[in-house]
Amino acid sequence: MSVETEYEPVYVDLDDIPLSGPDDYAVEEKRKALFHAESSMELDVNNGDPVKPENLSNSHRSAVMNLATHVLTHAAEEPSDVTIGDMQDGGGTITEYSSRYLEEYQRIVKALRESGSGGHGNFAIAVNTDDDRYEDTYDTGAPSDFTPADYEDHPNY
Repeated sequence: MSVETEYEPVYVDLDDIPLSGPDDYAVEEKRKALFHAESSMELDVNNGDPVKPENLSNSHRSAVMNLATHVLTHAAEEPSDVTIGDMQDGGGTITEYSSRYLEEYQRIVKALRESGSGGHGNFAIAVNTDDDRYEDTYDTGAPSDFTPADYEDHPNY
């Protein structure tokens, strides 16, 4: 047994995933998916630290469930990999189906970061590449309740 297959989820229950579709997954597969999803959410939203119970929101839970569902349902990426979905459908529509969960995870994480839910302030910067493809978010290190007005009394500003 590995750490992932023995993992006890913190933010959601094993029965919460997958979000839709048949639930033919072994408990070990769900534990592994939630291990990766919860760790990723902590890293993406809270600088790798666990989310405190008093700060945990339904958005945090939804992000975890979406990413875990993506991990469970994604199609094979290597020619030697095979998933049930690949054998049933050729992989194309399964990959598209799974990608929706990843996109929803990314949307929720972006909203959580922009709201400062991880206890730090963030700002987004967009660089025009003529097709609006590049955007990145940076951690300012400021507390989430920080405002530019906090500089008004500073002697250097």
